[in-house]
Amino acid sequence: MKLKTFGYIFLSIGTLVLALAFKIGISTKSFLAESQVLPGKVIKLDQKRSRNSNGHLSSSYYPVVEYLVDGETKLHYSLTGSRPPKYSVNDSVEILYNPISKKAKIKSFFFLWFPTCILTFLGSIFTLVGAPILYFPYKRKKDITFLRRRGAVVPGTVTSIKLNQRVSVNNQNPWVVECSGNYHSREMTFKSDYIWGEQPKLNAGDHITIRINPKKISSYYVDIPTADTDPQSRQNF
Repeated sequence: MKLKTFGYIFLSIGTLVLALAFKIGISTKSFLAESQVLPGKVIKLDQKRSRNSNGHLSSSYYPVVEYLVDGETKLHYSLTGSRPPKYSVNDSVEILYNPISKKAKIKSFFFLWFPTCILTFLGSIFTLVGAPILYFPYKRKKDITFLRRRGAVVPGTVTSIKLNQRVSVNNQNPWVVECSGNYHSREMTFKSDYIWGEQPKLNAGDHITIRINPKKISSYYVDIPTADTDPQSRQNF
């Protein structure tokens, strides 16, 4: 699978999760505006067990709160649990009760905003992973287009061709062409973008073209026309 595909997947998941977090956050804010505060008491803790990533069983505790509405006893079963439990049996708590929707929640930042916070965190992680995977290759492609059109042409000489063993995508390692060139009486060393596939048909001592941004000499492109350096499919980082 191409790196670009991973970028789209992560960015899509991140965007959807953030949208869900936003929706839940707006719903919680609306709930708070319409609710009244009532006294309540924890009458029991529901224990729910699950297996963690190591296969070990762990328990979370979900409080059940008893409260009165117009003389009628009601029970609130929290959908948010914790380990260790946030409350003990017989603890007094405040309940937010919405007379319009007939819904209730424990008046606590954790129980009110935990779903929004955890979804925002997860959505941000996916987005921060996916967005750079798509953005940086796109930016590099634009830079290469600019350099090919307006970059200063510098004759270069190939000094080495190496396989970068530290980078691997789809079980492939990229080639890197190192070369030297003289720009404004300054001898400089340059490295090509990652070259995927077969080894470039170049040898040490071959002449090659380097294109440099005159306003920013750190921005350059080693021009290897037949090489697969497509930044949209794999990223040089």
